[in-house]
Amino acid sequence: MLFGSFFLWAVVLFAASRKRDCREQTVYPAGTASMTIVTVMAGLAFWAVFAFWLHRLLIGVSPLGAMG
Repeated sequence: MLFGSFFLWAVVLFAASRKRDCREQTVYPAGTASMTIVTVMAGLAFWAVFAFWLHRLLIGVSPLGAMG
């Protein structure tokens, strides 16, 4: 139920966004490679902090087994 509702929400939101963008002729500026790299590095850093430290602290179980 939970993931099904997330999926349904995403599909409806995607369709509404596409309809809005077609109606308004929205043009988005192209992204830059440097900002893409910054985003990927930030995501990896947040994942590592959560996987190695915060998950055990907040949830009580290490997702990496004995490694973390």
